[in-house]
Amino acid sequence: MNATVIDTLRFADSLKAAGFGVPQAEGLARALGAELAERMLTKGDLEDALRPINGKFDSIDARFESIDAKFKRIDARFEGIDARLDGIDARLDAMDTKFDAMDAKFDAMDAKFDAMDAKFDAMDAKFDAKIDSVHRELSGKFNTLVGVMALGFTLLIGLGGYNAVSPRLAETTRQAPESHQEATALPAAPQSRLLAQA
Repeated sequence: MNATVIDTLRFADSLKAAGFGVPQAEGLARALGAELAERMLTKGDLEDALRPINGKFDSIDARFESIDAKFKRIDARFEGIDARLDGIDARLDAMDTKFDAMDAKFDAMDAKFDAMDAKFDAMDAKFDAKIDSVHRELSGKFNTLVGVMALGFTLLIGLGGYNAVSPRLAETTRQAPESHQEATALPAAPQSRLLAQA
């Protein structure tokens, strides 16, 4: 059933007022109304045509609502992840604080070790100086001892040689005539007399 597009009665009255006869005016109005009714879209035609499109839009809206719900769930998950990351950040900050405290302790220990190294270096220097002093003192004493020993050995060798030679000299002087002794004119050493008498 086609809806009336124009008011055919009013159109026919307008034609009658313009000088058309009644049958002509009414026929023309009906013909124009029928022609326009077949070619013109009505609100119902438009609603019928838009019904599938509106259904698709409803389906798209439902999909968008589903996607919005998924995004809300994803947002909630990201908020949970953000909360976890904030907790991890707090833990890492606490660990950084602990490491900073440990670094300060290690720095203090390094300072103590440096002080100990300085003390050991000072002790090494004193020890080296003491060893050098003792070495010089012992070297001097050793050199003195070696000199005394060399002198002692020299004296021993000299006395041994003297003792070995002096008895022969004493014998030759006893056997030789007195005149020969005067001719040689060797004065006898006082020690040799003592050694010869012994």
